[in-house]
Amino acid sequence: MILDSRYDEIMERIEVTPEMRCRILEKLGAAALPEKKERSRVLRWQRLMAVAACLAIVLAGMRALPGLLAEEEPPDVLLPSGFIVVEDAAALETAVNMVTEGVSHLPFAPETVEYSHLDGMAQIVYRAGAQEAVWRKAPGDEDISGDHTDYAQTAIVDGVLLKGAADSWRLAVWTDGNYSYALSLAPGASLAVWRDILTAQGIS
Repeated sequence: MILDSRYDEIMERIEVTPEMRCRILEKLGAAALPEKKERSRVLRWQRLMAVAACLAIVLAGMRALPGLLAEEEPPDVLLPSGFIVVEDAAALETAVNMVTEGVSHLPFAPETVEYSHLDGMAQIVYRAGAQEAVWRKAPGDEDISGDHTDYAQTAIVDGVLLKGAADSWRLAVWTDGNYSYALSLAPGASLAVWRDILTAQGIS
């Protein structure tokens, strides 16, 4: 064709000098450079995302670890009084190395029961609303009640020292020769109620 022959004639007359060749190659290289930079930026971003994902997994594991440990072994709780709270009666007996029978009969139905110990002394606290009973046991024959109130009246019932006033006796202290015991009631109880409690404990 005529156009093809003219194109060939024109192309034969074009002469590419070394300077022109260098400029062409530089322009081609400059055009490819942004693409390389973009690929490098994408790769860096992908690496950062991978590192962030790993850190998120590590942090999640650290947050979950205390909860998992707590489920396996509940930690002891230290009361303001110094007593250490344990999970149940079995844990209390293990802590103090003696039988902790507690109280088998109370003038109210306990809603919560708390087990604790201090220096070899066992303590069980029974609560129901405003009513509370605190039972203690420790080796020896000393008064372990920790109650230093100057009560108006005292009485001896079947070898048990009761302290209180009128029909509101609040504290009982006794020993079986090997162990000391103490039981306090809030807001207190009559002598008849205390006799029922002591009878259920096998004292009277």
